[in-house]
Amino acid sequence: MGLITSTSLYSRTGFSLLEDNEGQLWYYYKKYGILIPHEQEYISIEHKHYDFLPQIGELKVSGDKYKWSLLLSEHAKEVFSGLGQVNACKDWHIMKRVWTLDSVDGFNWMPNRYNSVYDGKEKNVRMARPNDKESILQCIYASKAVKGGVAAMDNREICGAMRLKPITAGDVLPEKPNNKKGNDPKNMQINKNSNMPKGVAALLECDKRRCRLEAYEESMLYDIQRGHWELYGSADGALKTPAGKMVPRDPRKDMKTGVIGIDFGTKSTVVVKQDGTNEIIPVRIGTGHWASEVRESDFENPTVIECTDLESFIASYLEREGRPQTNCDDFFISYDAFEDFRNCPPNEFYAYYTDLKQWANTEKENARVKDKKGRVYWFKDETNETAINPVELYAYYIGMYINNMRNGIYMKYLMSFPVGYARETREFILRSFEKGIKKSLPACILEDAECMKKFRVDFGISEPAAYAVTALGLGNLNPQDENDRYMYGIFDFGGGTTDFDFGIWRGASESEYEIEGYDYVLECFGADSDITLGGENILELLGYEVFKNNQGLAREKKLVCTLPFGVPAFLGSEELLLDSQIAMRNMVLLKEELRPLWHQENGWREKYRHTVEGNGGEEQYEEYLELTLYSREGKPQPNCRLVINTEELILLVRRRIQKGVDAFFSCMEKTFLHIKAAQKQDDKVYIFLAGNSSRSVFVRELFLKKIDGYQQKFKKLDSNAGGYNYFELIEPLKDQISGERYTPNAKTSVAYGLLKSREGSSIKVVKNEETNAAEQARFKYFLGRERRHKFDCRLSPAQITYGEWVQFQGTAKPVIRIYYTTDPMADSKKAPLDIGNIPYSEINIEPKKDQFLFIRTCGPTVIEYAIAARQEEIDDNSIKSFPIDA
Repeated sequence: MGLITSTSLYSRTGFSLLEDNEGQLWYYYKKYGILIPHEQEYISIEHKHYDFLPQIGELKVSGDKYKWSLLLSEHAKEVFSGLGQVNACKDWHIMKRVWTLDSVDGFNWMPNRYNSVYDGKEKNVRMARPNDKESILQCIYASKAVKGGVAAMDNREICGAMRLKPITAGDVLPEKPNNKKGNDPKNMQINKNSNMPKGVAALLECDKRRCRLEAYEESMLYDIQRGHWELYGSADGALKTPAGKMVPRDPRKDMKTGVIGIDFGTKSTVVVKQDGTNEIIPVRIGTGHWASEVRESDFENPTVIECTDLESFIASYLEREGRPQTNCDDFFISYDAFEDFRNCPPNEFYAYYTDLKQWANTEKENARVKDKKGRVYWFKDETNETAINPVELYAYYIGMYINNMRNGIYMKYLMSFPVGYARETREFILRSFEKGIKKSLPACILEDAECMKKFRVDFGISEPAAYAVTALGLGNLNPQDENDRYMYGIFDFGGGTTDFDFGIWRGASESEYEIEGYDYVLECFGADSDITLGGENILELLGYEVFKNNQGLAREKKLVCTLPFGVPAFLGSEELLLDSQIAMRNMVLLKEELRPLWHQENGWREKYRHTVEGNGGEEQYEEYLELTLYSREGKPQPNCRLVINTEELILLVRRRIQKGVDAFFSCMEKTFLHIKAAQKQDDKVYIFLAGNSSRSVFVRELFLKKIDGYQQKFKKLDSNAGGYNYFELIEPLKDQISGERYTPNAKTSVAYGLLKSREGSSIKVVKNEETNAAEQARFKYFLGRERRHKFDCRLSPAQITYGEWVQFQGTAKPVIRIYYTTDPMADSKKAPLDIGNIPYSEINIEPKKDQFLFIRTCGPTVIEYAIAARQEEIDDNSIKSFPIDA
């Protein structure tokens, strides 16, 4: 039968999908005559534990014998790039792994440092590195055997001829149980004995079905010291199998006294646990392979959901109060969901959602998903047949990875909280996690009132304060008494926002030690944030800049993109900037292409620089991206060449980070100037860089430049100050795995600090309004007027409290504009903001001479106003409420 090469799969990837007479699937890359079986014998090989492939030997194709091989280096980039676009191969995580290629001494089954490898993340071929965890992909170079589009193939055991036939359904695999994620051969752990009763297999795979945990060992069912939770309460007759009598286990016997710490992040979530000692251990979430070697990345779990069949999932989820029989193939989170999202086709883009935390904070009325079955679901506070609470469902999976028959059951949970979120938003997140985690508990515990008295999900301290606890402890800053102290500032540069926190770390007084039991005291004086500065936001700025600078190509190919928050649209962009799934998908693709530049990865310049021959024959280079984007109709537009200037893009990054650094120092000045305890002349401020984005080389560079500027200023004011360092910059913490110990990094340190500072510890946290979860978050905006095309700040949230009246302006005009912004530099007198792109709201009043408009804050985004000649004359009955950003 002829090979069909005109399918959508071939035109997009270069591969044809084939099936042999035993139903095995193969990918054929016609250009080089490469055959790749869909079912690989081994997916990965790890260093220090070499697994040899089965001695397969040869395969007969069209009568000729061919040896199994690895891809040649010169073909790897092209072939892996194609495979990475094949939806059926997404479980292989092509662009996430390092793949072994041919070695210099010929094919070698064992990875070694002389091998060439294809790095999926770098999308390039390089030499193997000592710490690479290489994966292998079996293939056959059989170009001579495929004649006239026909190939006859003998099977692997060479026991009879098989012919390959083409599959014409694009890149969709035939419906087979073995191809479902939950049954992927690489995940199978149980004995594949066909005589095993189906009920026994279902028991062993119960959590594999729910959340892709490795299947339990069959021996646990018959071990009197172990047993199975889901057999508890079963009739005696139901426990008998041909292999013996199965053992039920009461889940209450597995209840732990420890505490779980959860840092629910914008881009990733970290979970840690503490079991009866001061030792804090990170928990792997979203990876079902607990037997595999621990990697640093295992502990930063992507905050993303994937919706495949929500109708089926919700029906199962609502059917039982505890441990419902849900299927992770219907709805899933974390690493697999994130990898699928990165490689999904445009028509499935709405099946994923990555902004769970932002939705809870600002977008609760407008978000929805469309699952892969085509059904639309709104996001609501409660999960029902037509809507979901995505935070609750995400928390349910977090709970399943914490509470299971390998880990035990935990009843106490602490969560960190962001500085700028309103109290109502914090409480919603807390309630959602409580609901979701409860769903992960066995029914007998939920029905036991005494057990449930122990169940608690509470807030600890704020995210930047929690980081401070960890960083100060690891930084060898150990004050001995209340007079020994360190002033600190935290610059928490995350994926979506940047938080600031300022305070003093000191030793406890004798009374604090003897009476309260504390060794150290963390006094939080102030906090602020730059809500639009984040690593992903910077990538959006870069993606938008590249798109804007290639308008001609965009118009020619009808490409569309999204507009980043707070960025003005360019002229004539009406048809190019849309809020559609195609536009969002294109932005994601641009961000991924520009990530090496933002991260300044090794060899990043080579990715964008392409050698060309000049007019005089000399070698020159051009800078551009070349990728597949999508037209507004959703049609792929391959080989889109977008011209870039890397120096200009880097300048854009520097400018945006510089703005955040300036805001940090401005907030620090305002905070410490108002605190008498922080005004000792010889105090040094320790500045800690936190959050994954703070690892950027640009951050360190700009902080050092800013610090040097302050040092020069102090030197001019006091000639004796020249040799004194008033600031010390502390690099982001780096995670380390050494034996049984794990040292937290710039991201995971927040969860660690959460447990290190909890009640009963030796650390006392003195909270202020910004760092106390019970207090309302402060007002969100700077409010002002226009003065000579600049923003004239009349109300700064850092300098007023709720209920405090501020005289805004006179009431001689019928319309009063109130400009509002979250820019932390908005109250600067030295460099006032341009008014051009600052939004405003208008209040219509009856004009009155000799009177004024007074305003006061009463919620994070709501003010009250009144008109009076003086503040003392304000009539309570005349006060009106006004939402600023409505």
